Amino acid sequence: MRIAVRIVLAAWTALAFFLGAAIFLEHCLTQLPAWEKVYRDGRYIGMVPARASVVTAMRSIADGYGLSIAFAPVHASVPAGYDWRRVAELPVPAAAITVDGRPVVYTRNLQAANTVLQQVRRALIPAGIRVTSVHFVRRVGVRPAVVGALRVQTVRRAVHAILYPDARPLASRAEFLRIPGVARSLGADAVRPAGRQADVHPLLDVVATAAAVRVVRVPYPVHYVATDRLPRGQVRVIRRGTPGQVRQRVLIRYINGRAVGQEVVGTATIRKAEPEVALRGTNDGIAQGEWVWPTDSHFITSPFGPRILGGRYEFHPGVDIACPIGSPVYATNDGQVIDAGWNSGGYGNWVLIDNGRGVETVFGHLSRVMVHAGQVVAKGQLIGYSGETGEATGPHLHYEVRLNGRPVSPTPYM
Repeated sequence: MRIAVRIVLAAWTALAFFLGAAIFLEHCLTQLPAWEKVYRDGRYIGMVPARASVVTAMRSIADGYGLSIAFAPVHASVPAGYDWRRVAELPVPAAAITVDGRPVVYTRNLQAANTVLQQVRRALIPAGIRVTSVHFVRRVGVRPAVVGALRVQTVRRAVHAILYPDARPLASRAEFLRIPGVARSLGADAVRPAGRQADVHPLLDVVATAAAVRVVRVPYPVHYVATDRLPRGQVRVIRRGTPGQVRQRVLIRYINGRAVGQEVVGTATIRKAEPEVALRGTNDGIAQGEWVWPTDSHFITSPFGPRILGGRYEFHPGVDIACPIGSPVYATNDGQVIDAGWNSGGYGNWVLIDNGRGVETVFGHLSRVMVHAGQVVAKGQLIGYSGETGEATGPHLHYEVRLNGRPVSPTPYM
């Protein structure tokens, strides 16, 4: 009997001990932080805090990137400084697009990275040009990498991030297709979206060289011929020029779609330019050098000075030169026409020329006048035709020279 009692007491004592130990162990465990062991594709990759927000975010990332993950709750003590965020990022194999060795964008794989670079090149090349070469300005490369799944971008988002590094992320594929050049590379219509920054600077600069053929107008040269028949500085075209045409082969250099330089690598003449010929006046309107006769005839019928005409004595202020009506009359030296036309003082149709330095020449009794007031004439230039207008006794030219307003002998001036 006593033995049985002892056995019962020992059993109860052992039970109480184990219950106390279990309660103590449970108390110790509940005092440890709650964690979630994370398994990807059945392989343990680490632990994260057992927070609903963390677990929900990781499940969302995994669903978006097609990853298989599982969680196992646990209470555990982890070392101080344990970086659970690296586990929460779900590191995945990726491809890094690098510029001068520095990663700028991550994509799913090398193929996606190369597609991104191809579309960036297409987006930064003008439409409708015949490209002969294209390359990035800086050293651009692609290499394998392992990064958090959230840092891995789709092709369209990676293209947008490179082209518009300071812009907000893309909201939709439709907006992606509106990036100039991208839709063209995908065979869709590209429309620049309203509000798109026109002066953003992409992370990558693309240099493209395009070949073009253009027809260029070649200006015609002008050959000037000096003449004293025109006032100094006056130009008169006597033969019109014709511009030529040249076909040029040109290499045009673009950076990010903007032309920055060009080089002519070949030319072929289509049509030669025909020079223009023009007279350029040198006449200052002042007599110079020797004087010339005003007519082809040198026969003087009435000299300068006193004479008796019709039984009357008078002073003849010039000389009369016999010539048929319609004979050419020439300026005897350079000068400027003061008056031309009808003169009511007896000269009939006349021309009065200022030859400078106080000298004036008069041509009277003309049948026709070929110059006008203000016109600069040259020595030997046709100014009219002889006649018998005004107070004339017959066909002749009245030639008169005035010095400071007074008639002088025309002999030295012809």
